Amino acid sequence: GTVHRDQIATLKGDVEREKADVGIFISFERPTAPMIDEAVKAGNFEAFGGLRYPKIQILSVEQLLLGEKPKLPPIESYHKEAKEVKRDIQHSLGV
Repeated sequence: GTVHRDQIATLKGDVEREKADVGIFISFERPTAPMIDEAVKAGNFEAFGGLRYPKIQILSVEQLLLGEKPKLPPIESYHKEAKEVKRDIQHSLGV
């Protein structure tokens, strides 16, 4: 099958409905110019630190196999380091 702009419009609607930051469309075929236009119209999302990323991204399987990756914020930006717990202190109830 061929890929169409309507598929990107549907993904864009799904991303908006689910309040997701990003939608990634992966296909065996390269995107058409109308598909790219539709993705660009979706705009960007802002991640931590004010960095902006495309809200709708289109990648072909070929691009993925060649090492291209979606443009996403680093995982570390969503991960907060837990504080270390001191285990050598025993607490009492004071009863």
